[in-house]
Amino acid sequence: MQFKKTFLIILIISMLLFFLGMFFPMDIGKDEGSVEISFNELFFHNLRAQFTSILLGIMTLGIYSLFYMFLNFLLLGMVVTTLNQTESLIDVVQTIIFHGFFEIPAMLLSITLGIFTPWKIILMIKNKNFNFDSLRVIFSISILIVILTIIAAFIESLISQNML
Repeated sequence: MQFKKTFLIILIISMLLFFLGMFFPMDIGKDEGSVEISFNELFFHNLRAQFTSILLGIMTLGIYSLFYMFLNFLLLGMVVTTLNQTESLIDVVQTIIFHGFFEIPAMLLSITLGIFTPWKIILMIKNKNFNFDSLRVIFSISILIVILTIIAAFIESLISQNML
C-alpha cells in the first residue's frame, strides 16, 4: 500500500469521526478562567503524542494509531459542538483553525506513519528487499511532523489561547 493512499483513507475516516463526535457534546463544566500554556509545553506534549502514535503504531501493527485517531477526532468533534453551545461557530472555528491548520495534518501524518511503517517493514522482511525509498519517505514525513508541530505550538501559544 502506498503512503498517499493510506493517508487518504486516514483522512476520510478522521473526518467521519469528527462529524460523528459533533453529535455528542460534552459536559465540561464552568470555565475557571483561562490557563496559558507555554510554547515548550505545547510543543513537547504534541510531539510526544505524535511520535508515541508512530512508535506504538509500529509495535501494534497500526492498532494504537487507529485508537489515537479515533480518540482525537471524535473528541475534536465533541469539543467543537460543546464550545458552539456558548460561542458562535465562527469564534470556535477561528480558535481551532489557526493552529489546527498545522496540528491536524501533523496528527494525520503521524497516524498514517504508525499504520504504514509496520506494514512496509513486514513487506521488506518478507520480500528480503531493503527499500531505501520507503525509509526516505518515513524520515521526510517525520521531519515534516516536527516542523508542523513547531508551527502549531507557536501559533497556539501566542494566538489561539487568547481567542475564546
